[in-house]
Order: sequence, then structure tokens, then C-alpha cells
Amino acid sequence: MSEIFTVEYAYPDDTTLQDEHRPAHLAYLRERLEQGELLLSGPWGDDEAPGGLLVYRVADRARIDEIVGNDPFVVNEVVARKVVHRWRPIVGPASAAFAD
Repeated sequence: MSEIFTVEYAYPDDTTLQDEHRPAHLAYLRERLEQGELLLSGPWGDDEAPGGLLVYRVADRARIDEIVGNDPFVVNEVVARKVVHRWRPIVGPASAAFAD
């Protein structure tokens, strides 16, 4: 059985490191997508603080911690703050897409 996790990243205002490591970060996300672990991801809107949201379906907390810990944005200290939550979507038309 798998679980859904949300990962929230906050980035510093200075985008130098983000720009430098974005290609590796996106390649890493594509690998997670191909492995069926990443469900969706994207940055916050233009009027929001710099950051983004990633949604994963993985076996357990240890796996999400491993994925986040190996993300090039985390490894290269692009992420100023990260928050990981176990999530149980239950209401809404998209909730069925997250069901096991």
C-alpha cells in the first residue's frame, strides 16, 4: 500500500542557486515521475513567495524522506525551507485519482 505526501518548498529571493541547479532538479523530478512516484509539481503563482508544491505517492515516510533528501535543490541548498505532510485527499473530483 502506498501513501500520498505533499512537499512544500520555499526558496530564497535570490534565484542564483535556483537557476544554476534547476536543470538537475527537473531531471530528478522527471525520474520520479517515470518511476510513478511523483504525481504533480509546480511553483507558486507569480504573486506568491518563491516556492512550490510537489505531490508524491510512495511506500512510506522513509521513502519520501529519501526522495526529498536527494533532490538536487535540497542537496545544493536551494531550498530555504521544506515541509512534508502525509495527505489523505477524500473530497473532490480529483480525489479518485489519488486513491490506491
